[in-house]
Amino acid sequence: MGAPPSQCRAEGGGEVLVGEPAKAIPAWEYASDVQVRFVDADGAVRLGPLARYWGESFEFSSPARKFTAFKGQKNFTGDYWAATSRCLVGYESWVERDAAMTLDFDPAVVALASQPFRLVWTDDERDREHTPDYFAISHTELTTGNYLAATQQTFHATVFKQYRALLTAVRREPARHGLDGTFATTTAFVLGLDAGSNWNMLAGFQEWLVVRRGTGHDLTWPILVRHLAPGGWVHPLTQQADTAAVTTLHRLLGDFFDARAQPDGLGRIFRDYQSWLTTQAWYQFETAEPDQIG
Repeated sequence: MGAPPSQCRAEGGGEVLVGEPAKAIPAWEYASDVQVRFVDADGAVRLGPLARYWGESFEFSSPARKFTAFKGQKNFTGDYWAATSRCLVGYESWVERDAAMTLDFDPAVVALASQPFRLVWTDDERDREHTPDYFAISHTELTTGNYLAATQQTFHATVFKQYRALLTAVRREPARHGLDGTFATTTAFVLGLDAGSNWNMLAGFQEWLVVRRGTGHDLTWPILVRHLAPGGWVHPLTQQADTAAVTTLHRLLGDFFDARAQPDGLGRIFRDYQSWLTTQAWYQFETAEPDQIG
């Protein structure tokens, strides 16, 4: 609450009550009294204290309500493709659309989602709820850095968690992310994520796949994934084989991320690959004779 109001003389002889500026209270202090309801990246409905889910990746949550449209509607609903989050962001009016565009064009904003959760609380014995129009994260608010661009030498576990959540959301709703669900577009999306991470996200993936398959050191990871899909290599891809390849890709990425998350996970992946190489007849180290070394 603010300080008691003071009085000042207004023009015309009247008195106006002027309140002192209210003391700012951190939002965190309210978090334990507010419930948040959302659908996480795995499609599970969550409900609990906001304090508990304070660090949740809400940018990957499904909208808390649908964006409806009907004949005679006075407001304009639709979807805006946000480059920041690489998916469609819903809006319920042109004002909201303009707000989404403003956030999307702000270089400080690194994550954006529309209506990802609903807040529920009690005020004077009355139950209240509110669904925010947008949820956005700026790089100044992040504690682990921009998950798409700021990873440098160390690829933090938190960053992996966010990539996994995004890929889970893509698997569940590819259309929301501008994909048609085919192996080609899914592969392109994953390659884009890898490029955005300065090629950290998939470091060791090709080597891990080679060891898993037992061959294919000269193949790229998309080709290896197709070989590891049920039914093996099929070319050209039939609809059934394409669906199987997409499912296999998501499964293998999950297994790979699990391996990366282990202590010294990436080092172990490359050591296993090196051990596999030494078992191959074609792989030999040619050591020069002492008198041949200049």
